Amino acid sequence: MQMKNKLSRLATAVLTVSLGSGLAFADTSTTTTTTNSASLTLAPVTVVGTVNRLGKADSSASTLNINAQQVEQQTGATKLDQALIYLPGVYSNYAPSNHYNIFRIRGFSPEFAMDGASFTYPNGYYVYNPVLFGIERVEIVKGANSVLYGATQAGGVVNLVSKRPTATPQGLVQFKVGSDDTYQIGVDYSNRINDFIRYRVVGEWQHTRGQKDFTYTRQYYFAPSFTIDISDKTQLTILTSFNAQNGIPSNFVVPGYGSYITSGGSFSSSTYFGEPNYAKTDTKQYNLGWELTHTFNDRVKFEQNYRFNYINTYYFDVVAGMAMVLPTGTTGVRQYTYNKGNYQSHYFDNRVVLNGDLSRNINAVLALGVELQHVRTEGDLASGSASTINIFNPTYLSQEADAYASMSPYHYVQTTNQASLYALASVDFTKYVTFNYGIRYMSVNGRGTAFGISNSYNTGHTVHSGGLAFNLPYGITPYVNYSQAFNAKAPVPTSATGYATFNYNKANAFQTGVKYAPELFDGSFEVSYFNIKNRNPFERSYTNGSFTQNDLEQRSHGWELSANVNLTSFWQASLAYTYTSATTYRSTGSFQSNGIPKNVVSLWNNFKVGSDVTVGVGTRYVGTVAARNIAYVAVPGGYQSTAYASIKPVWLLDAMVSWQATKDWNVTLNATNLFNKTYLTNCNSVCYFGPNRNVSVTAQYRF
Repeated sequence: MQMKNKLSRLATAVLTVSLGSGLAFADTSTTTTTTNSASLTLAPVTVVGTVNRLGKADSSASTLNINAQQVEQQTGATKLDQALIYLPGVYSNYAPSNHYNIFRIRGFSPEFAMDGASFTYPNGYYVYNPVLFGIERVEIVKGANSVLYGATQAGGVVNLVSKRPTATPQGLVQFKVGSDDTYQIGVDYSNRINDFIRYRVVGEWQHTRGQKDFTYTRQYYFAPSFTIDISDKTQLTILTSFNAQNGIPSNFVVPGYGSYITSGGSFSSSTYFGEPNYAKTDTKQYNLGWELTHTFNDRVKFEQNYRFNYINTYYFDVVAGMAMVLPTGTTGVRQYTYNKGNYQSHYFDNRVVLNGDLSRNINAVLALGVELQHVRTEGDLASGSASTINIFNPTYLSQEADAYASMSPYHYVQTTNQASLYALASVDFTKYVTFNYGIRYMSVNGRGTAFGISNSYNTGHTVHSGGLAFNLPYGITPYVNYSQAFNAKAPVPTSATGYATFNYNKANAFQTGVKYAPELFDGSFEVSYFNIKNRNPFERSYTNGSFTQNDLEQRSHGWELSANVNLTSFWQASLAYTYTSATTYRSTGSFQSNGIPKNVVSLWNNFKVGSDVTVGVGTRYVGTVAARNIAYVAVPGGYQSTAYASIKPVWLLDAMVSWQATKDWNVTLNATNLFNKTYLTNCNSVCYFGPNRNVSVTAQYRF
């Protein structure tokens, strides 16, 4: 009976988080399960929904659950994409930006969710920028899976679990200084008002320059939260946050001529091609929600999750795309993007979780839910040609003000509505076999309006997911999983006479693998195979924010290998390897997908020196990356383009030294790209430089 109760609690937790609840993660205690981290203990990699319960691999899918503070200590990260550089299947921080978090999972861009509430973006002009200091955990569900989070893309979902009140009082003050004039102060305090009400207050101020000259970001973050123990069976957690970010955007795209093609000269990775006197970003994000749970008995539980998000943004930037080669010099052709508007969304989820024994050796959990979501964006948008610039000797011209003043923004409104019914079932046959199945029906509609005309869609779609895991002796767990995703968007008309429409985006993912959690020593291993097909994918332009749909299909398949081992009492090591073969299909033919390396390897080692010092050394290898259409215009030769090319592989070295000065004080020195290599990560008409060296020192006081 004890084993049955343990499996019941496990299965309930699996379904709770799968249905989008962050409540299962209110427990902030640590675990010794290992992953890629540089903390004194390695951060956990467990199945989403089972953290701190079994600590063994027991899911039919490959997922990641990361302690945000531990990966921040490992890398010195100030942004989410900087913190994920040592994870299997995740290609992160390949395009340094102070406006976007950019990474791919198994070859595709993921969606974001906050505490189980997914973000739906009708367009690419509004992006939720999470604050790493305000995040407790990062859950990554790899591959297409709309059963768990509704309308999503093929890359899966990154669910960010907010810091929330803890069971015992705790406090933290953090100071950080580093490269690029990085200054950061953070405060995190949790306590009780009385026996029934707990609270937590998280705040941060941050300033940092971008990799490009003249660019910078200032950030102010404040996030109070409350947990009310209404009774021993009912709990309410209220989560709020406010985040203000402003500065000059550091757009990471550069011309291919001068970066990849250097026969006529080259520019540095810090060269700025915008207009520092007029480029500006100013974004305010508001977030309010609650998580309510009521346990009727040990077999029936009700959970409710509501989230309201509001983003107000102003954005103006000038970027250089192609380069025009003149007889007397090289001139960059530029364009500007302007957006001023707001985004608001309401997410409301209600679910009932039923848990029971079907027979002596069969335990089942059934979760039934109803989910509603409404999103509205409204604003003024403009884009067009800006003045040219000499890419080898840029001069920032005051007449750009004329182009700014002569803009003719048009007003647009976009709405998206989604209503879903879903069911998830998890059945444990004895203690050796776990079967999972999920189904979701989505009714979705959307409309984009501008120039007095509209694009719209209205459809319903059903998605499925299913998996099987075998919990064999000696900690061996083979698994197999299949899942589907669906997404739809209505583009804003771009003129009064013509506009484009989008096809529905459908994806499916297959994965199989083996997890091994040995009983004889402290470690975990996993090898997995994945195969993802993504039809009519949406692609966001990082130059103007718009979504496009140019490809008929994208396919990605490959292998992942991860190993996390405590080799000795003073040596911890983690290895991650990902092989990805990605192909894009268009009406004109197929080609290897841009910007996705075939091979990515990372190795991290932690060495304990005495009782107070930990030294971490990591190396990352990014293999050859396919590039195509590296374009420039030669006068009088006409349009020139390198149709197919490749980006050279690169080795990068990172390091960390952590000193526990006293019981309360810790000081950590971090360095990424230690030798300051200049390298490209992708080219597709425009090119991207990888991040330069970053060095930071973080001091933390706990009380």
